[in-house]
Amino acid sequence: MNILLTFLCAFSFLVYPQKGVKIYNLEHRLKSVCKKVHYYEVGNVFSVSECKTLNIKGIRFIDKIKTYKIPPYKVIKTSQRIDTLPWYVRKINMYKREEIELSGNNVVCGILDSGIDTQDTYLASHIAYFYDATGHYSTPYDDNGHGTAVSSLIAGTYGIAPGVKLAVCKAFLANGASDDTLILKCADWFYNLKKSGVPIMVINNSWGETEAEYMKNVLLKWDFVGILPAFSAGNSGPFYRTIDAPSHYPFTFSIGATTSEDTVAWYSSRGPAPDTGIFADKSLWPFPFWNYTKPDFVAPGDYIYVLFPGGYYGIASGTSFAVAIFSGFLCLLKEAIPSIDYKEAYRIIKDHGVKRLGFIRYPDSSYGFGRIDVGEIASFLSPKVVYDTTPHLSIPQNLKGTYRIYTQDGRLVEKGETPIPKLAKFPRGAYILKLFTGRNTYTLKIINFYKAR
Repeated sequence: MNILLTFLCAFSFLVYPQKGVKIYNLEHRLKSVCKKVHYYEVGNVFSVSECKTLNIKGIRFIDKIKTYKIPPYKVIKTSQRIDTLPWYVRKINMYKREEIELSGNNVVCGILDSGIDTQDTYLASHIAYFYDATGHYSTPYDDNGHGTAVSSLIAGTYGIAPGVKLAVCKAFLANGASDDTLILKCADWFYNLKKSGVPIMVINNSWGETEAEYMKNVLLKWDFVGILPAFSAGNSGPFYRTIDAPSHYPFTFSIGATTSEDTVAWYSSRGPAPDTGIFADKSLWPFPFWNYTKPDFVAPGDYIYVLFPGGYYGIASGTSFAVAIFSGFLCLLKEAIPSIDYKEAYRIIKDHGVKRLGFIRYPDSSYGFGRIDVGEIASFLSPKVVYDTTPHLSIPQNLKGTYRIYTQDGRLVEKGETPIPKLAKFPRGAYILKLFTGRNTYTLKIINFYKAR
């Protein structure tokens, strides 16, 4: 056995401590037999390499270092900006966020990916923190492109949460590869940032596939400090039980991809989650009747308009982009309710998702509990108000207050102080008026029959 261990220890390994062992003592023993030793608090695991032997006291389990790869995705690059709103923006009623004045302000979203490019000034303005676990460069960069594409869906020109700040950790190389040590470096970095007071509330993970024991510790530690983790379900569909690790855990959000027709993309991985071990611990379930449902939710992920390094735009498909849209959505929810935890966030999203009409019985191993919709969450978060439909708006001109006028899809048209302007200045159509007077808020649906002057 010692001969075998000596041979194996020429490579790198993860070393898991025995329960109750003092970390300092085990670290001292490991350093006496290994040249490189590092302890990751968030995963409660050591990485070691160049060891003479690992036949020492205090070790519960030894595992080899595993590799990861960014899921394959197709992309069509272009230098042109689109002239109309992307379909996914309309599908999830993204601009409804403006009705309740949410944009992700005061929220930091973590992104564990291939880095982020800074050539797009709008996206670059959102970068608050950057750590390179692969090459230790201090300046943000992305030599793969995947991280920039994902980031643009959260905080880019058509990002779901334009007010959010980004904390980006580069764990994937130019070829899209990573390993356990790089993932752990980023996981520890996010955890320590949060403990130092940085308001990281969501971490986007557009990667997965390989099972790793330390991940359950990472996810539970993130949850303990108030971080909501979201993972892509994977691109291994359409067969069942193809859901990626670690998105299959009951205490993380697993997101599948839908098309513009609200069908699940053929490549989107299907559930359910495993029904043994930690997965069967109902105390860890998001709610009592979760019953191994994976993916948890779905979001648009097919033919998505994204930004790539160098200022290039393109159309890309994959669950990587679906989970990025979902992460931006989580940032809006966290801005509205900063103290919300994983289980409460899960319940709210489940109760206010969009169900596809047809013969689907929810929860479903392809759709989860439904597709996210900003409009549904906006309705949930909005104050209880009175609606009125009238072709002509008649409000006393001496009424003191402020107003906001929105289009039907939630885009802000005008805001200001009373008196309210004449509707004739706007194009024909229906609008939503919000009037704030002292402690009262009034919402009216108004219709303009006049041609804009």
